[in-house]
Amino acid sequence: MEPHIVRLGTSRNGADAIADLHTRSRQVAYRGLYGDAHLDHALPEISRTVWRKRFETFDPATDLILAAMEGGEPVGLAYASFKLNPSVGALLDNLHVAPER
Repeated sequence: MEPHIVRLGTSRNGADAIADLHTRSRQVAYRGLYGDAHLDHALPEISRTVWRKRFETFDPATDLILAAMEGGEPVGLAYASFKLNPSVGALLDNLHVAPER
């Protein structure tokens, strides 16, 4: 099955799945740059807190959350928002792909 792109954020569903994908991607990308304790123990909860807040405060006029979905699970994500730095405009803050992809 080919991945398909969906827009997320209009419901609270999906925040934890996106957070988990974000965490796995960062664990691979940042291993050796950050301590293992942070990556393996602190980061998962930090990511879930951040993504739950993003979904809770989602505004379709200022936020964009896209996910490449395959088999009901996210395999890629993109997040952009005008709220992060309004003087600059839209900021692409996250672009991640599942490490195994």
